[in-house]
Amino acid sequence: MRRESGINLEGDVVLIYYQDEPSVYARIEAIEPDVKKDWYRVTLLMLTIPAQAATWILREEYFNGAPFTMGGQPLRIEGVDRVRPS
Repeated sequence: MRRESGINLEGDVVLIYYQDEPSVYARIEAIEPDVKKDWYRVTLLMLTIPAQAATWILREEYFNGAPFTMGGQPLRIEGVDRVRPS
């Protein structure tokens, strides 16, 4: 499912893995620099019912596929390829 560029941008749909299992799709709404150097405030719209927004403070490599932990739980954010009509 990983896109060739490996870089996730605003508007991209991503798949969030929780404890190494696919958990939820989300759309990246915003990526803004945090006050901490080399960290970003990443706003995600979780595509659940109802949809929920969350802002996570992450390093660039974390929102581009590198594993990380939050509250001691392993997470990973993987880009999803866009589907083109045939």
